[in-house]
Amino acid sequence: MASIQTMSRTGTIAYMAPELLMGERLLRTNPALRRKYLVRYSAMVDSWSFGIVFLHCLTGELPHLDEVREKIATVEDDVLRNVLKALLQEDPLNRKYLHEVYNLKSK
Repeated sequence: MASIQTMSRTGTIAYMAPELLMGERLLRTNPALRRKYLVRYSAMVDSWSFGIVFLHCLTGELPHLDEVREKIATVEDDVLRNVLKALLQEDPLNRKYLHEVYNLKSK
């Protein structure tokens, strides 16, 4: 899959990937960086957002960033839990694209 990157940040914070939130925090705390530093990110932010929506649907609660692992652990089905783990990796380099989780099986 092509690595397309973008720099615009819009959306609901609760569904934003950690790398977006870190970039926003950095730019807010140091305005001098605003002109020099543009946070780039890939389609992996969409995988994160989908994972949060999916987790929200399964648990009935919208997790805070620091509660994601705890909420995933409450999902009883192994396959669903593995899908969530693949989508909700904090490091985008370890996160799966949406099409990659289609064939995940329970381990």
